[in-house]
Amino acid sequence: MPKTAPDTVISYRIELQESERQVLKDWVAGQNAAIITKSLDELLTVENLFVGATILEIITGEEILFGTFNDISDLTGIVADLGDWWKKRQAKREEDKEGAKERLDSLLSGNLPYGNQGADNNETDDLVLLVVNILNSFKNLVF
Repeated sequence: MPKTAPDTVISYRIELQESERQVLKDWVAGQNAAIITKSLDELLTVENLFVGATILEIITGEEILFGTFNDISDLTGIVADLGDWWKKRQAKREEDKEGAKERLDSLLSGNLPYGNQGADNNETDDLVLLVVNILNSFKNLVF
């Protein structure tokens, strides 16, 4: 069902005097200043300035701020260095793991770096056997 047209139109008008207009202008200016300062504060963070300087260095090709990456070769060099470091770290980790396995196998087979060879003390023998059993259990858990 369509709406009927209104019979009368009522309009409201707000009139301000000069002093009220000035107060309203000042309030609007204050609101605008608050918005602008908030935007500038977000724009001028250290992270945003660093990114901006980096982009400007890439565009111009000149060093503007020390520590930024001014060309793609710097970035690829850093990535390559990181990859080399990771490969060396993994290789060392594997070497350490193999060395630990060998030392543990040596201990468990009775080749103790110090030991009870020729000792008559049964308590020492029992303690060594207990340690060997614990290490053997640990070896089965880890390796």
